[in-house]
Amino acid sequence: IDEAAMALEVSCWIPILKGRKLVLAGDHCQLAPTIMSEAAERAGLGDTLFDRVRRMYAKDALALLSIQYAPPPRGLGARAPSKACVP
Repeated sequence: IDEAAMALEVSCWIPILKGRKLVLAGDHCQLAPTIMSEAAERAGLGDTLFDRVRRMYAKDALALLSIQYAPPPRGLGARAPSKACVP
């Protein structure tokens, strides 16, 4: 599931149940999911599966990519990733 750090957990269940393997790809330091309902967020529906896996299995389930595969945005050049948000 690409951009899993922004995908609400409930939206991940169909691909999880249909697939044989699961890979969550995303950056928890980027934008959080947009939750339109305060009541839903208070009820815990604003959590992402990525965050839950990160909390429960951080040492066993996470890998930090050492190579940036996407091209940098135009005009920024090839800068090193920030060290501020390393799991």
